Amino acid sequence: MPSSKDEESGPIQPDPVSGSWQDWAQFSAGTAPGGGTACDTPHPGERLAGPVSRRNPTLVAAGIIAGGFVIAGVLGGTIAGLLMASRDAPASSDPIGLASNSPTVTGAAAMSEEPEPDEESAPAWCESSASGQKVTGNGSGDDQTLPGAIFALQYAYYVDRDGESAARVLAPESGITAEGVQEGINSIPKGTQHCVEIILTRESTAEVLVTQMAPDGGVDLFSSTVTARQTDGGAWRLTSIRGGG
Repeated sequence: MPSSKDEESGPIQPDPVSGSWQDWAQFSAGTAPGGGTACDTPHPGERLAGPVSRRNPTLVAAGIIAGGFVIAGVLGGTIAGLLMASRDAPASSDPIGLASNSPTVTGAAAMSEEPEPDEESAPAWCESSASGQKVTGNGSGDDQTLPGAIFALQYAYYVDRDGESAARVLAPESGITAEGVQEGINSIPKGTQHCVEIILTRESTAEVLVTQMAPDGGVDLFSSTVTARQTDGGAWRLTSIRGGG
């Protein structure tokens, strides 16, 4: 999802390789597990280029979406969640939601069926779209596809503001707990809006870019690389959310 970034990282970032990180909200600027720079914000993903101009968030966000979230990412936070660490830089306050009833991830055709997000929660600057391996929006998501799980994480984070709901799409090995997610959620103002851009790079990996807009118009970007796996029942669970570069 983008190129330049500063030392302030975003929200959730557990890393199953480097070891589980502490709850996102507990990180402060400094050294994160594995030697990376820890974030001081509550969103899972790496903050890009610092806060964006608050004078024209609409143009900024539009340019971002046109250029690409997913680090390119969810995907952010996304989140990430989300939605919302493998790279050793914990993400902060979000990462983590998009369209409900997401299509099965089997290629461009399936992704083009991504449903429209709820109008109530959709910021005017966040259009729901799907093209090839790229999906953008802020719908409620589901766990039937990788993009859907990323959207679900972010939606639970920004709209429902419910750590338990967010944790439903997180795998145990992610190292992210519902309590940790809730701390991150509580650290951002109510009314904060989000937009998620996801680019599938492999069947179980995606680059995610989360655009976060505060009630006062301030805009922050969080990029991340999200990996996931399917359960025996076919549901998708996010196993790692790493700050993007």
